[in-house]
Amino acid sequence: MLPKAHRLTKTKDVQGVARYGKGFRAGGIQLKALPQGGEKESRIAVVVSKKVSKKAVKRNRVRRLIQEAFWQTLPNLLPGYDLLVIVLPGMKAENLADVSPTVLALLKQAELLRDPL
Repeated sequence: MLPKAHRLTKTKDVQGVARYGKGFRAGGIQLKALPQGGEKESRIAVVVSKKVSKKAVKRNRVRRLIQEAFWQTLPNLLPGYDLLVIVLPGMKAENLADVSPTVLALLKQAELLRDPL
């Protein structure tokens, strides 16, 4: 689970990132990034719709896997961004090994890593 300081929780904030954030796509995941303006910790929200799976258990598993992949990259993540992660239908997310390379590719594409891994 992401630390509380790194969670994007307010609906208004999530909608702002969805509307004004710059978008990136890789491997069944869409990332929207919006600068916060400041040196605050980057905050992350993960959205998994019913189009991905009708079963809540599967949606929650995908969400937890993506959050875990982001948690592993937190030390290298640039501060000051709000990130919205949208899982697209058809994404293969059976285990962390499926998700981590995609998350890293997205962060590199968005240039949000301090030191490229």
